Amino acid sequence: MEEYFLRLWNDFGARVSGPMSFRLFMQPTMALIFAIRDGVKDAKTGRTPYFYSVFTDPEHRKQRLSEGWRAVVKIFTLAVILDALFQIIVFKWIYPVELILVPLVLAFLPYLLARGPVNRIARMIHKAPASFLILLMICTVASAQQLRDTFRRVKSSVVIVRTGGEQSSPITSQMDDSGVGSGVLISKDGQILTAAHVVSSGLPITIEFTDGQRFKAQVVESNVAADLALLKVDRVPAAAAAAALGDSDVVETGDDIFIVGAPYGLSNTLTVGRISARRPDETRGGILSTSEFLQTDAVVNPGNSGSPVFNKAGEVVAIVSNVVSDTGEFQGVGFAATVNTARTLLLDRDPFLNGLEGVLVTGIVAKALNVPQQAGFLVTNVARDSLAEQMGLVGGQVEAIIDNESLLIGGDVILKINSSTITIDRHTYRTIFSNIARSNAGSVVHCTVLRAGKVVELSVKIPASLSTSRAPRP
Repeated sequence: MEEYFLRLWNDFGARVSGPMSFRLFMQPTMALIFAIRDGVKDAKTGRTPYFYSVFTDPEHRKQRLSEGWRAVVKIFTLAVILDALFQIIVFKWIYPVELILVPLVLAFLPYLLARGPVNRIARMIHKAPASFLILLMICTVASAQQLRDTFRRVKSSVVIVRTGGEQSSPITSQMDDSGVGSGVLISKDGQILTAAHVVSSGLPITIEFTDGQRFKAQVVESNVAADLALLKVDRVPAAAAAAALGDSDVVETGDDIFIVGAPYGLSNTLTVGRISARRPDETRGGILSTSEFLQTDAVVNPGNSGSPVFNKAGEVVAIVSNVVSDTGEFQGVGFAATVNTARTLLLDRDPFLNGLEGVLVTGIVAKALNVPQQAGFLVTNVARDSLAEQMGLVGGQVEAIIDNESLLIGGDVILKINSSTITIDRHTYRTIFSNIARSNAGSVVHCTVLRAGKVVELSVKIPASLSTSRAPRP
């Protein structure tokens, strides 16, 4: 037995000075990277440090060990292969015990020992900023790799939106950027989201894809207040991929985002930043805008209008609208309309909302209008021959100035739609109207309104010609 351990010790020494010694650094480093990744996840979810839980929690020991094994199995397999080659070259023989023991020491042991401390360090970031910086430097490499791969996946969905005549190359001459914007393909049948002001001129629209192909497009619908427009292009190249739409309601201040667009006509330009705020993030004077914008510090230049704002997963969460600047150049404050606003106003648009304009009212404005609940939808305009007019909804007749904004009051205040109460929560509001958007022909929309101080019940049947029943969008 003594001879066996002596040979084992000597064999380990041979690995330090023998061929393929690079693996003694490479494999533990790879294991440490995975330990850092999983340790940070543990800290975020409040889990007990890994090494400690393995030895003190018999009930979950098998699960935690299995979890660690899945994380390092590829490194372990590589270590087995390299050690087998080493033994054949140096010893002209394979020792099975060493073939298992060495990979365990190189691949699994560093992971087992490091994951718990990383968890503790991540929890104590505010007390140990230096440790956090070290951790951040290690993770930056992986983050950059992820951004590169995500950009490659989504870039074919981003297009240049040109209006009017052909623009000159921005490299060789001055370009009139008022005729150039950006957009994003959101369906294989040619639907494109962009900013409304990009296509508001009424001039012919040309869409340029990443492969250089250009096709005509038309405006399907637009909303000036939200600065959003939905286009339909005549053809979609086979190489163009439709972007996935995310859920902008879960986007929070501080989240990492990136923008892909065509500033000054330069296609597929990537800028990176964070969400600085949500606007409006509170009611102003008791009026809640049905549109919402994300504020970002990612660089936005002329030609970026209509560019998609992507989250780290490569999902579109907003469409670039404008910047706040004293000089006309980017000064760190850009705004983008949320994709859920686009869903409500354009993509899930239903016959009930067509021809209906209004605002959500709450607080002092709701009290002044005698609204008997927390919030209501004040109808300001109803288009002639619209489904809203057929229902009997009445728009405002008296102009009032609220918080320096002109608003028509005196019209109906919608309290409920199909028994769903209007609330101040934007998500609830969007859900109510999105459900109507998917109603089938022949279904009846019921509406409870406040009119001249009295609660009135209205209803309308959706005719087949106006039904917008559809499958949920991505």
